[in-house]
Formats: sequence, structure tokens, C-alpha cells
Amino acid sequence: MSASQVKPCGMGEWLTGSTKMTDEQSAGNKDSGQPPPKWVLKAFTRVNVWVYRLSGGRLMDKLAGDPICLVAMTGAKSGRRRIIPLMYVPDGDSVLLVASQG
Repeated sequence: MSASQVKPCGMGEWLTGSTKMTDEQSAGNKDSGQPPPKWVLKAFTRVNVWVYRLSGGRLMDKLAGDPICLVAMTGAKSGRRRIIPLMYVPDGDSVLLVASQG
């Protein structure tokens, strides 16, 4: 591939001479709107909790720029105790917890 040819991520066609994509081409690179697989979310959650606890809350303490807190809960069916990171947003004198899977 020469320096003047660029293959954009996710695109099957070659652009020649310019690294800029048209609006139509960049639309093909947009997120599909699908959440990541569950195993990815579970792995990230475990790593997030581990790093957060190990660092005393100094690392991996934000999600999308907002602070997180660790919430402990017990599974309704399994009875297992789980600790999950949730984003929280101050709302006056209270706090909103945000739970979302992707």
C-alpha cells in the first residue's frame, strides 16, 4: 500500500490521495448500537472493581467523566454477593445511581 492510499476501519473500499472520508463513508464506521458481549462487560466489571479497590479509589474512578461508586448486592436467585461499579450523578441533596449495560 502506498502512502497515498488509506483503508478506513471497517470499510472495504480504498481511498486514494486523501485521508478524509465523506459523510457517507463515515456513516459506515459508526457504532452499530449493539452493546458489547456479556463476557466483555463482566470482565471489565471485575477488572474495574479490582483496580478501584487496589488503588483506594484513585484509579478507574470515573465512567464517561462521572464518578463511580461500588455497590454491594445479593443475587435474588443465587444468593451470591456481588460488587458492581455504578456511575453516580449528584442531584441536589441526593444522588442518582446509573446502571446500564452498554
